[in-house]
Amino acid sequence: MNKFRHIAGQFLDPSGNPEITPISNGLINDTYLIKNSGWNEKYVLQKINQQVFPEPDKVMDNLICIVNHLANRPDPRYQLLKLIKTITNDDYYVDTQKDYWRLFEYLENTSTIDQITDPVQALEASRAFGNFIRRLNDLETQEVKETIKDFHNYQSRIIKLNEAARKDEMSRKIHCREELDFIEKRLPYINKFYSLSLPIRIIHSDTKIDNILFDRQLERAVCVIDLDIAMPGSVLYDYGDMVRSYTNKVKEDDPDLSLIELEHDILYYLTRGFLEETMSLLTKQEIKNLILGAKIVILLQAIRNLTDFLMGDVYYKINYETHNLVRAQNQLKLLNCVEKDEKKFQNMINSIIRNMK
Repeated sequence: MNKFRHIAGQFLDPSGNPEITPISNGLINDTYLIKNSGWNEKYVLQKINQQVFPEPDKVMDNLICIVNHLANRPDPRYQLLKLIKTITNDDYYVDTQKDYWRLFEYLENTSTIDQITDPVQALEASRAFGNFIRRLNDLETQEVKETIKDFHNYQSRIIKLNEAARKDEMSRKIHCREELDFIEKRLPYINKFYSLSLPIRIIHSDTKIDNILFDRQLERAVCVIDLDIAMPGSVLYDYGDMVRSYTNKVKEDDPDLSLIELEHDILYYLTRGFLEETMSLLTKQEIKNLILGAKIVILLQAIRNLTDFLMGDVYYKINYETHNLVRAQNQLKLLNCVEKDEKKFQNMINSIIRNMK
């Protein structure tokens, strides 16, 4: 605890006697809530995971660039992340172990949710992420750096999976041969995506529901958070990631695959909210291929989980040895559900578009 007090003291007056407690819902970075009893203030302290982000300075450069750009295009519906500078007026602190720390202002009366319980939550979140993309649409893509190499290089992810399976350093391939075969048969989805040559825009790249802060009283989305992998990519990815993470009837690591189905009412509201904010900037090809985006992102998530399982769980935090395998199996069943319901899915999108014209 003395270590955390020392780090907090690089940003705040240590005389405030800060109380520091972990916030455990993140899968990547280590995050802590700081309550400053002396001043009755709260902050969010975060250590950047350098196994995932080997160049944390790029993460911080992107964060500052994006927040500043959004600040110049204000929308009264949404708040911005606010970085607290160090006592030496820097944007982050590097400790003696070369770990990067940053401090955010805590937004009072807000909270995240882990699982959607009301379709209106999907509507609010998809509007917020769509608004994020729209307000960044005039930011030059070269201004925002790639914080995870080849994150949006989908072919590279396939190569990494195949390499992990070939090496099989943890002797785990025997447990996932069926999943590897399933993925191999769906690779034409990725080939089709590349054949479309869709526009590259600044996107969030991680549009899970817990990356939205909601007003506790009004249940309204008030802030998009976790911008560490906001970078150039296709809007199909952000839309697809919402489909992937919002519409599953169970959590994405639930081992009971028989429970997995698409929540069609949630699918409707997330699509409506996203298109309300982005319809004016999307091309016909982007709109036409929204379902392809869902298929690709679900497939890619399964690839990422399975690659991590084969490599020994170096990326995602796990609670048990086969956790990443279960995550991959869960996603592949969800992809199967999208394929089964594709005609209903497309009819729903067409109906939303007609009603917006």
